[in-house]
Amino acid sequence: MGGIVEEGLKSNKIMSYSAIKETTQVIQGSIGGIGKKKREEAAMVDSRTWSGSRGWKLFFDGAANMKGVGIGAVIIYETRHHYPVTAQLRFYCTNNMAECEAYILGLRLAADMDIQEILVLGDSDLLVHQIQGEWETQDLNLIPYRQCLHDLCQRF
Repeated sequence: MGGIVEEGLKSNKIMSYSAIKETTQVIQGSIGGIGKKKREEAAMVDSRTWSGSRGWKLFFDGAANMKGVGIGAVIIYETRHHYPVTAQLRFYCTNNMAECEAYILGLRLAADMDIQEILVLGDSDLLVHQIQGEWETQDLNLIPYRQCLHDLCQRF
């Protein structure tokens, strides 16, 4: 089934929600945790996406601040079973790199779960547009991430 996720990216099935983007990018509490406002926004996005689509969904987010770098992803099935994963990164990276790391973490979890098709939802306009091929990846630090994501998408 190579290319299903990639086709989804190109056909705008990967969405970027300004409602999430407007919330704080800082992961509150411990690195990898999620703050109250972020949970409320995720719940709002969740309710909007369940009505029109079925199957697996991947939500991902990453943040870098003075406390460190945290990433997280959650895979949700239409029965609303949740499979969350979080991690604290122990190397320097920018917010955009943290978003990529979170996306990769989520896709690897989906691959490990043998998921064949998944709708990916993220709050990084930059990452979404780059993966969809609408924007070029100019930051040299992000080029390896884009290639890794491209390779991971081939599994679906």
